[in-house]
Amino acid sequence: LAPIDGVHWKQLLGGGSMATDGTGLKVQVPGVGLHHGYIEVYHRDELVVYQYEPEKGGTTQAAKLAKFTGALLIDAESRYNETFQANPNIVEFNCNAHPRRKLRDAEAAQPLLAAEAGRFVTAMFDAEAEAKTAGIAGDALREWRQARIRPTVEAFRLWIDAVKPTLIPSDPLRKVLQYYVNHWTELTRFIDDPRVPIDNS
Repeated sequence: LAPIDGVHWKQLLGGGSMATDGTGLKVQVPGVGLHHGYIEVYHRDELVVYQYEPEKGGTTQAAKLAKFTGALLIDAESRYNETFQANPNIVEFNCNAHPRRKLRDAEAAQPLLAAEAGRFVTAMFDAEAEAKTAGIAGDALREWRQARIRPTVEAFRLWIDAVKPTLIPSDPLRKVLQYYVNHWTELTRFIDDPRVPIDNS
């Protein structure tokens, strides 16, 4: 684990594009018992930094990223709100893997419609994987995404706007579609920025 003021951490905050994600971690504290901590991973190019925190509060996250400038790829969590409010030099990108998993979960309640929505998202991921396999990068990747992914995204949005009003508010699929609507700009921003992957998995 790199200390927060370590060399690797300073390299990570140097600017450009960075992805981050985290997960809960159970920690045995001698004399205290089991503590539910949190470990985060920050990824930029070939550099990966893991950071442990005893909690996952927004203030802690904002302090860590106070000096960062560039694109930040995250799950759309409210704990990042403080980060973006405090640092206007960060541009938010949202991970597409998170709602993709939610769509799969929604198939239990809406097997046909959720699967139909999933085909749009799978087409996006397939086009991205094809570009990666072909070694497409930089401006060529931007052009690829605009030609191959943007039409799928636009068709998906039309589908969402047509289907969402037909579902009751408690429907799991409607909740996923509302998530897409709420975070549409951040979920699709990667199309025009070849530095940023489609997800942070």
